[in-house]
Amino acid sequence: MRTKIRIAMVEDHPVVREGLRVLLDLEPDMELVGEAGSATSALALIQRIPVDVLLLDLVLGEEDGIDLIPAIRKAAPETRILALSSFTDPARMARLASAGADGFLPKTVDPSHLLAAIRQVAAGRVVFDRTMVRALQAPDAEEAKRLAQLTPREAEILRQLTKGLSNKEIASQLQISERTVKVHLQHIFDKLGVQDRTSAAVLAIRHGWM
Repeated sequence: MRTKIRIAMVEDHPVVREGLRVLLDLEPDMELVGEAGSATSALALIQRIPVDVLLLDLVLGEEDGIDLIPAIRKAAPETRILALSSFTDPARMARLASAGADGFLPKTVDPSHLLAAIRQVAAGRVVFDRTMVRALQAPDAEEAKRLAQLTPREAEILRQLTKGLSNKEIASQLQISERTVKVHLQHIFDKLGVQDRTSAAVLAIRHGWM
């Protein structure tokens, strides 16, 4: 049984890559299995090597890392994506929230927090920086109507999701099966018009669901 988290990074700055490499090498439960500096090389890497968590810089020279997320999802659906960004403008954050990443953090994040986020994402949790969430555009009335359509149980599960809990942890908290959690999550996604856990959690937080 594999005990280490297999990590790959997509970062076009050699100095940043070196810093991340040194940081990850010190962790006994983490293994850096690959590096890429462009979208093309990132896709080739993901298709060649099994990766648990991909650290994705959202600015890759002239390329936009957000545009890469759907392609990674298609090529390696089991790989979890933790996005790192230097930007918090509302339009960009809105695109990121709906792109399908499993988490996003500012590149200024403390190293200990980054390591903790990697472990959380690898365990199936959703991780996001609340300052970046607050940079999103203000919630609208249509979103509020969608949230109002949720059943009490769905609302309860969504609130657990905003805490970053995995399906297993939600099931344990609510004393239901993981399969039941998955069924409820799909209903939540359908009602909110989103595709994934991160988008659902971000939408809820924007409306004050904590």
